[in-house]
Amino acid sequence: MPRSRSSRPSITTPTRLPLERLVDEIDARLDGNDAAGGTLLRLSGYPPQISYLPLEGEHPSDSLLGLRAPASWLALGMHCVGRAYPLRPMAIDDDMPLGAGYELQDPTPVVFTLLIDRSGTGAGLMRQGSLASRLPGVPGGIIGDACLRAFDLATPPPPPSTAELWLRIWLDRVVESVTFADEPWRYDGWETVTALHPAAAIDPVRLVDPWAVADATHSLAEAWPWGQLRQDPEVVPTTGPPMSRELAAWMDDGMFARAVLADLAPLPLLTKSIEQLLPLPLADDICETILAAGFGRLNADEMAR
Repeated sequence: MPRSRSSRPSITTPTRLPLERLVDEIDARLDGNDAAGGTLLRLSGYPPQISYLPLEGEHPSDSLLGLRAPASWLALGMHCVGRAYPLRPMAIDDDMPLGAGYELQDPTPVVFTLLIDRSGTGAGLMRQGSLASRLPGVPGGIIGDACLRAFDLATPPPPPSTAELWLRIWLDRVVESVTFADEPWRYDGWETVTALHPAAAIDPVRLVDPWAVADATHSLAEAWPWGQLRQDPEVVPTTGPPMSRELAAWMDDGMFARAVLADLAPLPLLTKSIEQLLPLPLADDICETILAAGFGRLNADEMAR
């Protein structure tokens, strides 16, 4: 946690309560009043003392990334308010543009409270008005991962291979090039789109058909597994500044993989964009490449996840 800010007055509980009861206590006492900009939570001492630190508009990850919790900290978490935008389904037409088929309803505030202790046990609560639901365990995503790493605990493992990462980088480049190019018609041939594949810089001659591109993708994944990429994070192209080696070293392979994959759209959405932007034969060849690489076409439910 940043040392430059003063913590608000702490909440002290009379006994060491289970995490779920501590989460209830925080939710009841704060009730979202101090959560508009996010609040970091720290549990320490016997009896446990819950201290909280307002983030003043920063995203919680800005204070959690790279944090190493002192031995006196028993648990770490957050209390914040978000907005839920319910989706109302519409009649779906195959010719609809990407993202159509649903319309956003008015947002409603959602209060989240989360604690993760030094053993890796997590408990949380999500509240919309008078309706509250438990969030058992450690949530997926950067906040849960960062709390675990602050205690030097392992996060869930990464995908077995980086092959999907290289495919997503490739398709993201294709979509961006076609969408923003002054002459999008230039990207209507196999040689042009495969030149954007990360493997093209190594051996572009090999990328003669979908199976060759799939093989090149897996060769690249063998050369750059998650552990190796984490040691050299600048190898992964990102939309923003490259991840520092110090931050990558603080992560483990699972957190690093999720962080870099989160910077790219999922394969199903990229594939849908490819189908809408490129000539049908070329789009079919790219879809064939994804299948040859071992990533099947996902249905609508899987796309939503």
